[in-house]
Amino acid sequence: MRDDNLISEEERDTVKLDTMRDQTVNKIENLIEEQPDSEHKKNSSFQTVFSIWNTMIGSSIVSIPYNVYYAGIIPTIFLGLLYGFVCYLTCAVVVRLGGKEDDFAVIVYKYLLYGFGPKTAKVGKIIQIIFNLAINTGATFIYFLIINQNLFPCICLFLKLFNIEIDALDQKPRFDRFSLIYCALIVAAIEFPLTILKELRLLSKFNSYGIYFVSLLLGYVIYTGIRTMAIDSFSCEYKENVDGSKLRYLYLFGESPGLLTGTLSLGLFCHSVVLQLIKNNRKPENNQRDLFLGYTCVTLTYIIIGIFGYIGFSGSEYSSKFQGNWFLFFKSDNYVILVLRLLNVIQLSSIFPILIYAVRTQLLQNFMNKYYKSKSRLPLIIFSISILLLCIIVLYFCYDILPNLIGFVGAGTALVLVYTIAPLINMINYYIRHQPREELDKLNENKEQIDLSINQDELEPLVPWKAFIFYLSMMLIILLGIVTFILQCHSVNFFGIKIEKNK
Repeated sequence: MRDDNLISEEERDTVKLDTMRDQTVNKIENLIEEQPDSEHKKNSSFQTVFSIWNTMIGSSIVSIPYNVYYAGIIPTIFLGLLYGFVCYLTCAVVVRLGGKEDDFAVIVYKYLLYGFGPKTAKVGKIIQIIFNLAINTGATFIYFLIINQNLFPCICLFLKLFNIEIDALDQKPRFDRFSLIYCALIVAAIEFPLTILKELRLLSKFNSYGIYFVSLLLGYVIYTGIRTMAIDSFSCEYKENVDGSKLRYLYLFGESPGLLTGTLSLGLFCHSVVLQLIKNNRKPENNQRDLFLGYTCVTLTYIIIGIFGYIGFSGSEYSSKFQGNWFLFFKSDNYVILVLRLLNVIQLSSIFPILIYAVRTQLLQNFMNKYYKSKSRLPLIIFSISILLLCIIVLYFCYDILPNLIGFVGAGTALVLVYTIAPLINMINYYIRHQPREELDKLNENKEQIDLSINQDELEPLVPWKAFIFYLSMMLIILLGIVTFILQCHSVNFFGIKIEKNK
């Protein structure tokens, strides 16, 4: 029997999926925006660090407090630092081995070709492309869902001005009255002209201002935490909060830290676009340092916002039932939240066509190149109509299980792209660099086709105990990814926490 104290499957996956927005909020614009080559237009280290932070941080701040609620404050700090460090290490592998390349799939192909031959290399590259396509397609569905969920209460408030009363909390898609499905039709009609654009520079430029919208959300969450600490008293006993009580209970250790591991895995993922982020760095020798600083900023942001949000929304002014999306703590007639909702809708609405552009490019370029190179807009129109209709169909028929479906896609993608591929190519590189010189000469016979930039001067003698530690550390990273994926499928009460009902 499943422990009733543990969170439900739907709650776990719903919160985890909000993080998928972090992976795409500002990533795709880096793929489609031309970067200037002139030296005076290159980015400083500060700009590079900010770009890395801007790419990974995003609207996951809406769900991170809920993760802390179930993980506990102390595990949040530990897991945040652990996953931040591991994701940095795997991303640093991509940067170090990337050389002059700016495509993660090309690097994967080269090293698998070097290590296992052409058949395995082709399979590995296809797997990498498919998982990238999967996470972007899944993110397309969740973006569409979130846009509608945030826009629907705003429309309901507007209709209230004309004495049309609609329950904004009832967001079940239905056709017998105005509901989320009609809101979805409106969103699709608005987004369609933007999804068939061949050039998205204007949207990309506009989306670069999204960081200001995110900063407003960050500021509001921190303000809420500080205000709650000033108003209420807190205890660390394991009791349920009671509505209206000024004594609030915070948990140092939570029921299900596994939820946070999946959120962090996705929220700290930028491996597929990191080469685009750093390629215009004015001082390439600082790439590793700037990457470390970027990951440090993101990790600390998640920890701070998670803890402040958890404390803030545990306050007596809010419902004792902690919400996976803190917007749900507020009614539709809260005008401050109305503004934040509208800003979030505007931001996501500008990202949605960019995300569809990425899916379209990955699909057509890799599997239907003929249509990708076509000058006609017809393939774009057909693709856009198809994916918008698919978004509406998925919203209507899979509304209740959509978080579960996409949650597994997100967790599986993190397992492959973060915890498996990067350690694998790192192990291949380590093996190559510790080969005898004569063996390297044989490996370099195909160097013109597989330029890994391995020189004789970079060879090192193999020290068995160092090799053992290296390979063990890579295997532990892969194991961490497997455990993280399993924890998304099954809740585990690590600390045996039992929260008593407060009489």
